[in-house]
Amino acid sequence: MKNDKDILIIEPERIAGLELQLQLEKKGFSVTRPISLIDTEVNIANKKPDLVIADTDIKKQKSFERIKKYLSKLKLPFIWIGTLTNKEIKNESNDVNVIGTFPKPFDSIKVLALIVNYFKALFQKSKV
Repeated sequence: MKNDKDILIIEPERIAGLELQLQLEKKGFSVTRPISLIDTEVNIANKKPDLVIADTDIKKQKSFERIKKYLSKLKLPFIWIGTLTNKEIKNESNDVNVIGTFPKPFDSIKVLALIVNYFKALFQKSKV
């Protein structure tokens, strides 16, 4: 089943997001996984994905600040996966449209369920 939603996964370790990518593709989502933060910026600016997932520790990824600016400016829905506490997430996600957070190690099925329910709710809202 193909749908029209494009999901961008930012994940520096590459292998950690593979299971999530496979689960999303089984549900018909188009998944992009840039190979660098520069590719991520280009992808967000030019393709404007429907949802962005970041499996990253921003304490180690200071260059992620520029990506957060794009997310904020474009109001893209965002799922944060990482080792941050709820307080740290709140502090780090000013003006970013965070729709969910998951601690590491994350459960791909739970992330998938959030995404499916998020788009289902948007679809229901648009029909009203």
